[in-house]
Amino acid sequence: MRAAKYTAETFAGSCMSSPDSLRRADEDNATHARTLLIVVADADDYSVAERRSQMDGSIGVSDTDLLVVLIPRRHVETWIRAALGHEVNETDDYKHPTIKRDHIRAAANQIHGWARDNPEPGRPVSIRFAHH
Repeated sequence: MRAAKYTAETFAGSCMSSPDSLRRADEDNATHARTLLIVVADADDYSVAERRSQMDGSIGVSDTDLLVVLIPRRHVETWIRAALGHEVNETDDYKHPTIKRDHIRAAANQIHGWARDNPEPGRPVSIRFAHH
């Protein structure tokens, strides 16, 4: 729970706590590039909806801001292990043993495919929210 508290305090205290920060960043870069913020926050012991609700009050963005929010349940390691073909559920802790860097890259490519192509049944439920 200490990690969740730290993340919430750090996230709420970041530049994202300003409602206009994404809009300003996008305007500043309008002639060069569009700004997209990708937020990844573990759900930990919360549901995806509960974690999203906690974040909604902290992010301060509008419907026109370019924002992707990914909330792995329970941890991002759950998604990584599922992408590598392991049997997983969204309640067990999969942080150990540590996943090797080359496995993370392979898992990222698989997860991208799931998000793009709508994940099939049997994948972690929380990944289904990633393509919305």
